[in-house]
This record gives sequence, structure tokens and C-alpha cells, in this order.
Amino acid sequence: YGSFSEGSILVCKEDENSEDKFGLENFKGEEIVPIVYDYLSNFNKGIAIAKIKNKKGLINNKNQFIQHTSVAL
Repeated sequence: YGSFSEGSILVCKEDENSEDKFGLENFKGEEIVPIVYDYLSNFNKGIAIAKIKNKKGLINNKNQFIQHTSVAL
């Protein structure tokens, strides 16, 4: 879906409701961030912007929200 950034690439797949979901895979095609996000950026310095349902903010490379935001994504 894009280019590799910090060892991962952004992937997009349709869920059972035909909605696009985003996640990250490594060079081997292994999922490193689950493909469940409504929005997801590539990692930059170990941090990515993410949105899942009503939850928005920054996640780390362990798939943990580290900062929440109310800013529209």
C-alpha cells in the first residue's frame, strides 16, 4: 500500500462489512500491527497516528495507545 518505513509497510484490507482497515506488516509479510484500524500512518521514530472506532491518537510499535486526541483524523 506504500513504501517501507522503519521496517514495516502499511497494508489495507476490507473487513466483513466491506470497510477498509489498516495495519502494518514487516518485510516477510508478517503482521506486526493488526489490520483493524480505520486510519493508520507509517511509523516515524517508533510512533504512528491511529484511529479505531472512536479512539484516536498515537500508538507505539507494540500497538499500544500512548496518547489520545480529540482532533479529527
